[in-house]
Amino acid sequence: MAGFSGQGKVWIGGRTVGGNAEGLKWVGNAPAFSVALTEDVSERNESFSGARLPFRRATRAKQATIQVSFDEWNKENLARLLQATVTTVAAGAAVVGEVAPSGLVVGDKVILAGQNVSAVSVVDSTGSPKTLPPASYELNAAAGSWELKDLTTGAPYVQPFKTTYTPGQRQVIAPFNSGNPEQWIRFEGVNTDDNTPVIVDLYRVRMSPTRELPLINDDFATFEVEGSVLVDSTKPSGGTLGQFGRIILP
Repeated sequence: MAGFSGQGKVWIGGRTVGGNAEGLKWVGNAPAFSVALTEDVSERNESFSGARLPFRRATRAKQATIQVSFDEWNKENLARLLQATVTTVAAGAAVVGEVAPSGLVVGDKVILAGQNVSAVSVVDSTGSPKTLPPASYELNAAAGSWELKDLTTGAPYVQPFKTTYTPGQRQVIAPFNSGNPEQWIRFEGVNTDDNTPVIVDLYRVRMSPTRELPLINDDFATFEVEGSVLVDSTKPSGGTLGQFGRIILP
C-alpha cells in the first residue's frame, strides 16, 4: 500500500452564478497547501455509574479551512493575498514644476506623484530658475523619487525645488480594495509515492488576507493565506460532488 507525498499545482478562480468554476489561474509554485476539517461538538458524561464516563456526543457544527503558501511574486497573487485590486495606470503627459516641500537638506527624499518617470529635471524658485546638476540628487526613476545629495554646486538655491518629469505606465495594487469574493480552488497533483494522480476541488472558499507580507529577506519569501470552505447549496447533499468539495482518485 502506498503512503502519500504530494506535489502539484494549485489553481484559484471565480464561481459562476450556477456554482461552477470560472477563470481558474495557476498560482505558481506553492510550497504548501492543506485542508483541515473540524467539528464543534457537545459532549456529556453519564451520571449513574459513579465514574462519570463519556455517554453522549452531538455535533453542533462542521468546518473546513484551507491554508496555501505562495512564493510567486506577481500582481495576481498580491491581489489575492491583500484582497486588492490591480489597476494599470497609463503613462501620462509631462508634469511641469511639481513643487517639493521647502527646507530640504542633504539626505532628504522627495516623492513624486508619478512613478516610472523619465525626462526628469529639478529647478529652484529663483526668478530665473537654476537647474540642479544631475549629480546633486539621486533619482529612483521606478519609485518616482529623488534624494538630495548636494546643495553646494551652483549654490545659492531658493527653495522650494520644482520637478519636471514624464510619468510612465505602472501597476498599482491597493489592499482591502476588492471586497472578499468567493473563489473556487482546485489542486491537480500527484502522489509521488506511487505516481497516481490526486484531484481536489473546493467549491466555495472565502480567504482571509495574508497575516504577513515579508519585504526584507535573506531567502525566498513565503506568503501564507488562510480561508474557510463554505457549504455550496447549489450541489445536492447526497451526490458524488458533496457540498464542500471532493477528492478524485483513479
